[in-house]
Amino acid sequence: MDKSLQQLFDELTEKRAQLFNELDKYQPEQLAYKSSPEMWSMLQVVNHLLISEQHIYQYLCKKNQAKTLDPAGVASAARSLFLNAFLKSPLRVSAPRQLPLPESPRALLEMRKDWDVTRRDIETFLTELPTERLQKIIFRHPFAGRFNIAQTLKFMINHIVHHIRQVRRIARSSGFPATA
Repeated sequence: MDKSLQQLFDELTEKRAQLFNELDKYQPEQLAYKSSPEMWSMLQVVNHLLISEQHIYQYLCKKNQAKTLDPAGVASAARSLFLNAFLKSPLRVSAPRQLPLPESPRALLEMRKDWDVTRRDIETFLTELPTERLQKIIFRHPFAGRFNIAQTLKFMINHIVHHIRQVRRIARSSGFPATA
C-alpha cells in the first residue's frame, strides 16, 4: 500500500477504535436510547457508519473497473476541504438519501464484526490500488462531489469523528438512561 494511504488507513482504523472505546462504556439499553422518535440511537449511528463504509467500498470497486479515470484537480481538493471543514463543525445535516436510514439496528457486536469484514476489504482494495490511480477521481460523495482516494479516506476519518461527537451528545441528552 502507498505510504500516504497507509497513514490515512491507520488514522481511519484509530478513529473507529476510538468510536468503539466510547461505545463500550454503555449498556445495551443506553446504546438503543433515542431522545425522540426522529433522533438516532448510538446503535443507529454505528449502523449508519457501517452502511456508509459498505457503500463507499462498493462504489470504489465499481469505479476502479473503469479503464480510465479523470484526474483529481483543484476543484476536488476544494470540495474535500469544504466537506471536512463541515464535518468538523457543530453543524448537522441529514444522511444522504442514497443511504438507507438505520431503522432497526442490530447488536453492536454483530455490526462490529460486519464492519471488520468491510475494513479488511477496504484495506485489500487500498493495497491493490495501482499507483497511477492515486490522483484519479474514484469516489463521488452525494453532496460534495468527486474525490481521489486520499480525499475519500479523509472524508471517512472525519465522518467517524463527526459521529463520535453525536454519540457524546446522545449520552448527554436529558432522559439518557443511567447505568445499572
